[in-house]
Amino acid sequence: MSDEEIISLFFARDEQALVYTEAKYGPYCFALANAILPIREDAEETVSDTYLKAWQTIPPKRPSVLRMFLAKITRNLAFSRCLLYTSDAADD
Repeated sequence: MSDEEIISLFFARDEQALVYTEAKYGPYCFALANAILPIREDAEETVSDTYLKAWQTIPPKRPSVLRMFLAKITRNLAFSRCLLYTSDAADD
């Protein structure tokens, strides 16, 4: 399925958009998150959070490149989770 078709599903609020997004970009998003986060489960949760954020953001946004849109969300969520590691360590 093309990115434009997936984005159209998001705009139609069709949950199949998430199924197709995961099938097409799940491994890519996981690889990004896993490269940033030291714990596999955190990377998996970050990818799930990426899908939720995409669902909440499309519409109104219409990304021109879905892969980069998802990568940006994944990266930002992973770095935010890294900050939790450092703030927890500082509190100890």
